[in-house]
Amino acid sequence: MRLAVACADRKIYLFDEQGNNKEHFSTKAAGTKVYEIVQILFNPESTKLAIAQSDNIIFVYKLGSNWGDKKSICNKLEQSAKPTCMIWSKTKTHEIYNGLTDGKIKVGLLGKNTSNTLYTYQSPCVSISSSLDGKFIISGHEDSVILKYNTENSNVQKLCIHTSIPNCLAWGAASNILAAGNDYKVVIYNDVGKKIQNFDYSNDDNLKEFGCCKISDSGDAIALGNFNAFYVYLYNERKQVWESCAKKIENYYLKISYSID
Repeated sequence: MRLAVACADRKIYLFDEQGNNKEHFSTKAAGTKVYEIVQILFNPESTKLAIAQSDNIIFVYKLGSNWGDKKSICNKLEQSAKPTCMIWSKTKTHEIYNGLTDGKIKVGLLGKNTSNTLYTYQSPCVSISSSLDGKFIISGHEDSVILKYNTENSNVQKLCIHTSIPNCLAWGAASNILAAGNDYKVVIYNDVGKKIQNFDYSNDDNLKEFGCCKISDSGDAIALGNFNAFYVYLYNERKQVWESCAKKIENYYLKISYSID
């Protein structure tokens, strides 16, 4: 069990399941020395770590299976603009999907060490997710549009227009899609873009924008990060609805990434 943390010093710190800092390593600039780490992402086996950087690059580091193994860059995926979000393919462990500030959605092919454009949209991409079977990709954009891409026939269609910028986007159980942003609303859509549930927190004066989300492998649990709390949505299969609960954490603040099982 490993936890990876990216800090402002552009280093990656690795912790064990007890919270002990076991080792760390420095990241590398693609061109300019001025950059920040946008996102980090383990591969399914937790032996590699993809690191998206603001200097238009995604590096994939080989971590090894044991503490102390040499850390080395095994893939260098150059981008046409700053990467904003990425997910590992659910069906192909050698592929990474990512969105860019220029509106492009790309796939990184680790075997070929190249990054190909799947589709382009007029507005910057802010979030990305995948259906549980890996057949579809959805991307959220700065103009509030959510697009749906079929990986089998390359068809792209507008799924819906969300109520705000969909910073959080997750495709969960029952082919339901959760979207949330800065308008204090969490909306559940079906796979054709119809709104089926709405959680409105506009009366909560302590709430701020939803900034990060994570979905369980089974798809029946989704967690959203907010200012001083995280909100968990669980799918009730018997009732066929999503139910929510919130956990308040003082000084939690925004942009903490986590995983749930």
